[in-house]
Amino acid sequence: MGAPEDKLPLPKGWIRTFSNSQKRYYYSHSETKHTQWHFPTASEANDPWMAKRRAEGNNHQPSSHHPSKKQRTEKGSRSSAPVASTSAASLLDVDALLDVADTTSVAIIVPFRDLHKEQKRSEHLASFVPHMIKFLGNLQTKERRISDFRIYIVEQSDDGRKFNRGKLLNIGFDVARKHKSKNGQKHDVFIFHDVDLLPSKQLNEAYSKFPTVPHHIARCWDRYSNNPKYFGGIVSFSSSDYKRINGYPNTFWGW
Repeated sequence: MGAPEDKLPLPKGWIRTFSNSQKRYYYSHSETKHTQWHFPTASEANDPWMAKRRAEGNNHQPSSHHPSKKQRTEKGSRSSAPVASTSAASLLDVDALLDVADTTSVAIIVPFRDLHKEQKRSEHLASFVPHMIKFLGNLQTKERRISDFRIYIVEQSDDGRKFNRGKLLNIGFDVARKHKSKNGQKHDVFIFHDVDLLPSKQLNEAYSKFPTVPHHIARCWDRYSNNPKYFGGIVSFSSSDYKRINGYPNTFWGW
């Protein structure tokens, strides 16, 4: 899995501090005074003011922890789509300051297997890839909410075994965390995504915000919103949180 983030050498000017309330490390810059949960990315190391500017921009946007009735999705009929977002932070509250941490590079990890024709997984994939390229491309070039994205389709072989979604997601994470863009930037947001769910632009924030805690994006769909124990469909993780839970179980086969 590589060296843990709390052991890596820090870029110049960055400080690592342990949060007693959250039982995890956070990172701050001595000059900009910006504070965030995630390890500084290559772009943040080169321009530490960038993270502060974007965090302040997010902080001035209206937001709420309560579901928004106006948010909708493109999964069959339109439905309400509650999206978790962060509230304005107090300058004296470290945990609140960390809530405005922003994303830079997004990995979409999709477990896939086209074994049963009635599930129409090939059709789903044929729709999913161009839709996500357009959706994420808009976040990158027009909205400028993210700086980089990549889609990973992890396919299980036809080996006669039942579907193992967890193992496919773990493989996808292991591949994605090693990826570097042309400027040396690595993913800092990992979204584990079913192939039959297509987001609309009302979910821009959910896909571009750095998840200070794991975020169940799929709750915007009616079929997932009424089951508080369900945590699948679409889930956003930071690298540190995914490592902290040691990923998904590899031994669970089938649904």
